Amino acid sequence: MKKYSAILLTVLALGLASCEDKSDLGIAQINPQGPVVSAMDIQYYPFTYIDATEPTLGDVNLGFINVKGLPADFQIAGKLQLSESEDFSKVIEVPVSCTDKHLYGSIGAIAAQYTEKFSKDPAVKQLYGRTSLTATAASGESISIGQLGGWLAQDTVYTLIPVPAEKILDSQYCIVLGDGQNWDWDHMIAFNHSDINQYDDPEFTITVKKPSALGNKWMILPGSDAWKVAYGEPLAGHKYFLPVYDRTVSDVIYGDLEPATSGNIDAADLPSLDVPCEISIKLLDNTYSVKPAVENYYVTGNGWADWGSNAWMPLFTSDYTNYYGFLNLGTEFKFSPVAGWSGDFGAGSAPAESGSEGAYVYNGVCHNSGNNIVIGHAGLYFCNLNANEWTFTLFQTSSWGLIGDFNGWGGDIVMTPSDDLYKWTADLTVTDGQGWKFRANGSWDINLGGTENNLVTNGDNIVLPGAGTYTVTLDLTTYPAKFTAVKK
Repeated sequence: MKKYSAILLTVLALGLASCEDKSDLGIAQINPQGPVVSAMDIQYYPFTYIDATEPTLGDVNLGFINVKGLPADFQIAGKLQLSESEDFSKVIEVPVSCTDKHLYGSIGAIAAQYTEKFSKDPAVKQLYGRTSLTATAASGESISIGQLGGWLAQDTVYTLIPVPAEKILDSQYCIVLGDGQNWDWDHMIAFNHSDINQYDDPEFTITVKKPSALGNKWMILPGSDAWKVAYGEPLAGHKYFLPVYDRTVSDVIYGDLEPATSGNIDAADLPSLDVPCEISIKLLDNTYSVKPAVENYYVTGNGWADWGSNAWMPLFTSDYTNYYGFLNLGTEFKFSPVAGWSGDFGAGSAPAESGSEGAYVYNGVCHNSGNNIVIGHAGLYFCNLNANEWTFTLFQTSSWGLIGDFNGWGGDIVMTPSDDLYKWTADLTVTDGQGWKFRANGSWDINLGGTENNLVTNGDNIVLPGAGTYTVTLDLTTYPAKFTAVKK
């Protein structure tokens, strides 16, 4: 077995008393007939620098252990745990063996578990570590080194160098539009990204809402290169990615991002964006997708909307994926990306129905047929349309009420609807600082909280500016919804 030493950053001599026998012994007896060694005779030096950049090299030296007076037929073994947090709520755990008083563990196991459980980020990481060791004789007799069932060096901090990334990723990427030769650097926009590091979440997204005066051909640049070129450095020599068109599926364009550093670009080969649109890029595999960034989807049908003669009811979005809104539906309806009969779509089959009277729920798939979507019960529904997966959910809201501190969060003040079901009104009496919310159907399945112009599902408690009696009106024509509170 190949072994190599790690750099010793921390030297720690420990003598830990048994928590079982309450003595001053550093080795707790599991078998009463096992040998007992004074705590002063235990020396443990953890080696806290772990280089996992070459996980195929075998075992890494994790420390030195010397137990004076331990009979020669006892073999020491155990485990090392590494964690990102001091409470060791999530750990890497590797078996530890002992040869010539040195402790060894598989560098491959450490590297694989770190990548799987913690992160693919190649940056050097500080981890908390602890070691549990047991000495066992051929007869089966064993003793625990340190506290019985406990850990040596509980507070040790290890330095881990993870496996290098297959590809180095920037933490920021930018898009710039132009005609393929001239680029509108004033129009350069940084992509959005989650709080997770780019190696664990390699997808970046952006919504391009306005075209460029120079044209809508486009390229992608890493953040550091983008800003240098924007401020006058030549494009040649800097990294950038050019889109290569591949295919279009269900209005979504897919393609590859071709890396380049040359300043020579064949503009004829570059596709143009149909703005507004949403672009997603994945730099680990150099791919992109472009889909229309629809500001609102609309719904009409039989019943109150009268197939567009009376209304095209809007759905609203903040991410161009999930669209929300309240819909006064009959038993048949359709979606459309515009408030009219252009691009309208329905479903190939009826959605699944659940729930009960006054609170029916429908889950369906749309965008695969021109057929009307058919539901079993008319009423006011809260709708969520997912424009990536083309799924929708409808929650019926047959009543709305007020609940809060003013009534001990028990029961509801019933609200009165308008004829079109979009406005609901009730009188509310509160004292200073009392919080309250709107909720549908006398349950918490659908509730609204927040502020006057920003009511969202499961939002914060609402607090009015002072004590008194108010006429409260809930407005469900938009999402987020709104309300007014007029003091009497």
